[in-house]
Amino acid sequence: MLKVDIQSELHYYTLDISFELNEEIGVLFGRSGAGKSTILHAIAGLHTPDNGHITIHDRAVYSSKGINLPPQNRNVGYVFQDYALFPHMTVANNIYYGIARKARPEAKEHIDGLVHALGISHLQSKYPHQISGGEKQRVALIRALAMKPDVLLLDEPFSALDEDTRAEGHQELLRLKNEWKIPMLLVTHNREEGEKLADRLFNIDNGKLQA
Repeated sequence: MLKVDIQSELHYYTLDISFELNEEIGVLFGRSGAGKSTILHAIAGLHTPDNGHITIHDRAVYSSKGINLPPQNRNVGYVFQDYALFPHMTVANNIYYGIARKARPEAKEHIDGLVHALGISHLQSKYPHQISGGEKQRVALIRALAMKPDVLLLDEPFSALDEDTRAEGHQELLRLKNEWKIPMLLVTHNREEGEKLADRLFNIDNGKLQA
């Protein structure tokens, strides 16, 4: 379970948010600048709130009472909006980035299974500029899952895709939800997409949950 209860003074408003998420897809929906990505950053350890707490499976990763684990110690998978693939690395090296070299043999079977399931086995020697937007999205998703995260965060992962590829991505995410059984938190400004994917839909405006 993911539990978030945080407050943070931002430039234009105060972020004040509280919610819980089980083994389901939660969607943060709202206009640009509403605070959605900041919430993901706080969970991942890329933004430090002023007050509150964040727990993942009853383990505190942030508390204003003195706990603030660095991102690499939170076991959180993150798919960034632009996918954040390294242009000078092959697809395979992008996927294995972040996996300690000594742990890679043990991780290989797990990663090979993801690569096969998401249909990119033939792309592993290519570079990001040689693959499509949908393929980049799958690579970023595999990289996020390679570490066997306790929580998966996705920041508008489908926004740059065409309609058909976006629909395929939706189906993949729903399948992964049933397979992985971890909290998944997705950001979108597309209400139709949010309603299609969400087990729980959180409408965010000016840093607060709206009814």
